[in-house]
Amino acid sequence: MNKFLNSWKCLSKKRKTKIFIALFMTVLLTVQVTVFAWFMNQREAARLERINSPNLLFITAAHREDSINLVMDDITVDGKWSDDTSMQYQDYVFSVAGEHVDTFTIQLTHTTNNPYTYEIFEASVTKDAPNGNEVKGKHYITYTATNDYPDDLVSMPDNNAFTVNEGDTLYYRIRNVVENSVNKLVSLNCTDDLKEGETNTYSYTDGSLTKTVTFDGHYLNMGNNGLATERYNNDYTYKSYSYKDPHVQPLYWQCTNIPGSSGTSKNAFYHEYILRVYFNGASASYKNTDIIYITASGN
Repeated sequence: MNKFLNSWKCLSKKRKTKIFIALFMTVLLTVQVTVFAWFMNQREAARLERINSPNLLFITAAHREDSINLVMDDITVDGKWSDDTSMQYQDYVFSVAGEHVDTFTIQLTHTTNNPYTYEIFEASVTKDAPNGNEVKGKHYITYTATNDYPDDLVSMPDNNAFTVNEGDTLYYRIRNVVENSVNKLVSLNCTDDLKEGETNTYSYTDGSLTKTVTFDGHYLNMGNNGLATERYNNDYTYKSYSYKDPHVQPLYWQCTNIPGSSGTSKNAFYHEYILRVYFNGASASYKNTDIIYITASGN
């Protein structure tokens, strides 16, 4: 220690100043490294939080692709299918995709300017070309894959046993099951779509899995005349209006408690559906416009 002090006393003032500056910079560098490492940890924590954040839920196009690819073309009420029979309905594919969602609700909201009715079904998909007895639009609809996914769904596993590449044609049909030798379409509607508490249950094989699904889809505010009742007008629709056009008042349909993520991992998932719009004898002279919303929320 004495030797160090004697050596220190022998140093010039300029030399001592340089040593002080060097020591200060060393301490400062150590602090900077510590703070930088703390910020790195915080950024990593933020990144992990974003990945693990709950209730990621999307309405997407077919094959969970970005909603920009979800196209609902004009209704062709006076059209004909290729087998020369009059079109009675038009089908559209959409998906509900998410992560960390145990169960979810689908809501369909629409006005009633046109005499259409709507129904949502489970969809099945293949890459196999249809047989000669199937008519496009009547028995199946097609979708061209884009591999354009929402950012949060890019790494989601595919439902299908086959690989889907950009440009591939996918063939969608309403899923059907055979019960007592009768084919039944797997509809999200309950037994009586005007009654709360009613359900419909289907069992079928999906790949190597046997699935049983129960749906309770029903209208929340449809009257016996097919128009909206006053149930939600004061709270949501026409709170401050004295005149209410009965055909512009929206009907609300919901199907609740649809299984989403499974297990402790709360895995990512997507379910594909077909919205069928029935024309009900409407003619091309109808020029009215209806507004349709499909939304999903985690339960």
